[in-house]
Amino acid sequence: MNARIVVVTGGASGIGHACCRSPGAMENLSALGRLVEPKDIANAVAFLLSDEAAAITGINLPVDAGWLVTPDWKTYPGIRGDWP
Repeated sequence: MNARIVVVTGGASGIGHACCRSPGAMENLSALGRLVEPKDIANAVAFLLSDEAAAITGINLPVDAGWLVTPDWKTYPGIRGDWP
């Protein structure tokens, strides 16, 4: 049996704006200038399930519209501190 282990980590999404106090600030600070859409995460998962990704294993794939490559990701003050 061949098992592949992969993780897809979704970034800030515009769905309900529950992720942050200022979605506009998140969009402006993102490398792509936008928030993640559900289809972005679905497309990443579909790729990882395809034959084209057969040699990919043991990874975490961030789908975050480029948030992790910006210098601001550690300092953004708008992440909700009261999230359970």
